[in-house]
Amino acid sequence: MKKLVMMALAACAGAVWAGEADIALLHGRNSSATDFDAALKKLGYSADYYKCNDAEIKRFCANAAKYRLVMVDSLFDFKSKTENILTPGVTDFDAVRAFLKSGGILVVADAVYAQSRAWVQAID
Repeated sequence: MKKLVMMALAACAGAVWAGEADIALLHGRNSSATDFDAALKKLGYSADYYKCNDAEIKRFCANAAKYRLVMVDSLFDFKSKTENILTPGVTDFDAVRAFLKSGGILVVADAVYAQSRAWVQAID
C-alpha cells in the first residue's frame, strides 16, 4: 500500500506542484500517523496531520482550502462508537467539495470499509 501511494505521489508531483507541496494526512490510530513519512521525505514533502476525531476533522475542514493533496490512511475510522466524522456539523462537506473543485486530490488508502465509501459519497 505504501508503495502504491508513493507512486501516486510521484506521478502527481510534477503536474501538481512546482514548489513545496501542501499535504494533509488524516490518520487513525497513533501508530498509523507516520505511515507515509518515508515516502513524503523521499519526495521532499511534509504533511500536516489530523487525527481521527471530531475536533481534528473540524480543524481540517477549516484549513482544507490550503491543501493540494489530502491522504487518508487505512486506519482512519470514519465512524466509531464514540465519534462519527460523517455527522453534519463535524465534517464541513462544503469545504471538502470546494477543495476538490479547486483541483485538490483526495487519496483514500483503504476504501474497502463501508465507512470509507460513505464518507466519499457524502461529499459528492
